[in-house]
Amino acid sequence: MSKYFSLRHYLEGLKTAETSMTFADVERVLGFALPYSARNHQAWWANEISGSHVQKQAWLGAGWKTSRVDLAAEKLVFVRATHNAPPPNGKPPQASAVWTLAPETLTPAAKKMMAEYLANTRGDASAALAEALHDAAVARRKTLLERLMHDAPKVSVDSTLLVREDRDAR
Repeated sequence: MSKYFSLRHYLEGLKTAETSMTFADVERVLGFALPYSARNHQAWWANEISGSHVQKQAWLGAGWKTSRVDLAAEKLVFVRATHNAPPPNGKPPQASAVWTLAPETLTPAAKKMMAEYLANTRGDASAALAEALHDAAVARRKTLLERLMHDAPKVSVDSTLLVREDRDAR
């Protein structure tokens, strides 16, 4: 579970279309202080779909986006993302209704997996697909790194010696 889950839970419980919060309000919801970068870098509050920033997964996963972030005043507005709003009947769409690219090519296990991603993103097919692709890329990268590490020659030189040699060569 992400350390920002309490923010996601808080936002999921709101019934309004937007909510203004100070950074102190966010910290009260989280139960811990925001990191340095939250107060000094606008990018920390970005609504990027790709990437692995856990904080944005909290608000995007809850169906919200950040808006009007004011670092100097330490405040922002969370705005409900209309494409993430729950459907009128309150039920998320079924995976078979959303995955229209080539549903006949999906195995039952793949359909089940995509339905789980869809449920995790509150019915947002784009976010579900982005999360599935991200997870697949991470797994592929891990496999590649493991293969490279396995095939790489074993280094028997102490790294301390290498640092000393480099220092002495200067």
